Amino acid sequence: MPHLLSFKPYLFYAYYNWFVSSGITPHLMVNTSVKGVEVPMDYVHDHHIVLSIAESAVKDFCAGPTCLTFKATFAGHSETIIIPYSAMEQLIAKETNMAIPLGAALTALDISESQQDDEKEELENENSGVEFVSDDSTEKGDENSDGELISSGFEFVDDDDEKK
Repeated sequence: MPHLLSFKPYLFYAYYNWFVSSGITPHLMVNTSVKGVEVPMDYVHDHHIVLSIAESAVKDFCAGPTCLTFKATFAGHSETIIIPYSAMEQLIAKETNMAIPLGAALTALDISESQQDDEKEELENENSGVEFVSDDSTEKGDENSDGELISSGFEFVDDDDEKK
């Protein structure tokens, strides 16, 4: 059975590209106390660092399945930066003083394999209100323009209905 990849890099790129397309210089506020963060500690204040992640400020920029990695220059020295998604606190639009609580959004919207397993278990233990039906089911569905009954692939069920 296929499984979904982590949504985090895709959601991160969506926000990032939206900022860049809008002419905004993206900055990232990082919680440096999170395990796996690698940043130059001389620039950390109160367990936080704000990094410019503009295309012109970084090299080898990569949003992988678990973290963001890139190279940036600090005081003339190139540093490899590693930021797990869980350490991302805000994506900041410096020009507009807008900040998106990126870490919370990435965590709330991610559907990784482990979350799929947890959700599948929850669905097995309770009625979700949605039931998947086979494509050849003709009990319920919509009619097409020729008046033929078509199946939508799922149907809503009441909590009182028993699973078949």
